[in-house]
Amino acid sequence: MPRMSQIAAGALAAALAFTSAASFATSSSDPETDQVKSRVVERLGVRPTTVAKTPFGLWEISVAPDQVFYVDGNVRYLLLGNAVDIATRENLTEKRIAEISRVDWKTLPQKDAIRVVHGTGRYQVAVFADATCMYCRLLESYFAKMNDVTVYTYVFPMKQSRNLAKNVVCARNPGAAWGNLMTKGVKPAEANCDDSVLDRNTVLSQKIGVAGTPTLIFPDGSRLGGVPSYENLVKALRERNPGK
Repeated sequence: MPRMSQIAAGALAAALAFTSAASFATSSSDPETDQVKSRVVERLGVRPTTVAKTPFGLWEISVAPDQVFYVDGNVRYLLLGNAVDIATRENLTEKRIAEISRVDWKTLPQKDAIRVVHGTGRYQVAVFADATCMYCRLLESYFAKMNDVTVYTYVFPMKQSRNLAKNVVCARNPGAAWGNLMTKGVKPAEANCDDSVLDRNTVLSQKIGVAGTPTLIFPDGSRLGGVPSYENLVKALRERNPGK
């Protein structure tokens, strides 16, 4: 049987898109919550990051920022999928995933990112990317067309791309090296330096639950996995940069 986190990820990949408002009881240290958490660990073999009682009687279990499933109090029955409030047509699961996956923008160590300013740089976004990721290259081609965005790229390499990533961060101009690689396919020259930033970025990605590349983090704390259309990317930048 696959690990529950893998099952949950697959089941939630096709989440519906509704908007409205709902509330869940937050995870706490009361005896009932602790008991459910212990049963999840014992019976499902995963350690929850949050455990919360839902308005519809089940318990919401999150095992990663984008992975949520439901169980009964005895953890005998498990439900994968989306909980929807029929009266309001609100996708409660999607709303909760958005809540628990938020990242405090101020905690991102910008010194470890490759900062590239396009035009005025008015709108900001952080991107977790891999040097061999084709979708990351598509995303970079979108940024290259813009004249009002500042991109902070946190390069964290897959095992096979470590040397390529090292050559980027050790280049005389990492921003130019990254741009040339991702938009033109021009590999940077061999370079050596203290590339521990790659390890720090890997740890950071694990800490905030980055599951794949590219993952975008916006100043309002929201995240977006994968590559949206150019039009939706522009819209997200404008809507998710508070006060801009």
